[in-house]
Amino acid sequence: KVMETLAILLLILFAGTLYNIIPPYIKRKKTEISFVDSLTKTGLPIIPVKSGNTQLYMLVDSGSDWSHIDKKVINEVKAKQLEGGNQISTLGGVVSAPFYQIELDVKGEKMQETCLALDFGDAFKSTEEEYGHEIHGILGISFLEQHNYVLDFDKFIAYQK
Repeated sequence: KVMETLAILLLILFAGTLYNIIPPYIKRKKTEISFVDSLTKTGLPIIPVKSGNTQLYMLVDSGSDWSHIDKKVINEVKAKQLEGGNQISTLGGVVSAPFYQIELDVKGEKMQETCLALDFGDAFKSTEEEYGHEIHGILGISFLEQHNYVLDFDKFIAYQK
């Protein structure tokens, strides 16, 4: 009798746990982002996102540990400076970059991303001049992992798993 009661209690506990854990995963909207247009035009996987009312074009770079935002747009986006920063090696040497929490709207889904703010200077000037596509930042592996994105270069999309 004790074993039956214990088994029933464990079953109820398990069912209650599942009821509280599973629904967010079922209800979560999964976003799919195409970068076929930018890849065709520029050879680069660039995706459009918004931050507040500001339209941004972000380069998807799975080789970058962190996401980055150009300092020149930091005051135009929904951003909050965080404590700390990181040292970044660039072609011009090592620079110090502060962390910012940026609110991004990716196809209607609000996401938070920690970015390092850097002065991109002329780094993407040729992309803008040659293709008319300004790049405001880089979405690195931190973004892909945190938001469960997978890059599919057969279909030229980033999708959430």
